[in-house]
Amino acid sequence: MAHVIEVEGRTAVVFCLKDMMELIDQHMGPDFLTALEETLSETYASEFEWAQIEREHRTELDEIREHYHNVIRDIRDQSEEMAGLIREKRLNRNAISRCAGKIGTLTWREL
Repeated sequence: MAHVIEVEGRTAVVFCLKDMMELIDQHMGPDFLTALEETLSETYASEFEWAQIEREHRTELDEIREHYHNVIRDIRDQSEEMAGLIREKRLNRNAISRCAGKIGTLTWREL
């Protein structure tokens, strides 16, 4: 799952361990990053464990991407339907309202 954090007054989204390590390197410096990597390497002794953690993060990231792809596709479908309703000579306000409600529901779930 993605984490949104604030670093030096700016918002950053961290999807995986690599993203976090890059932020640490940028904002705390290479010495701190090296110390953290050494500590982590002692905690997670083998490359196999690191590879497993990375696979888990990649799987999680893929699931997040797929989810947001589906959400955006659903919003696009609803907006196309609404555009079609608006182009009609006679406006069907109930149908337009339903489409707007569906778009609102889709976006509200993501907030």
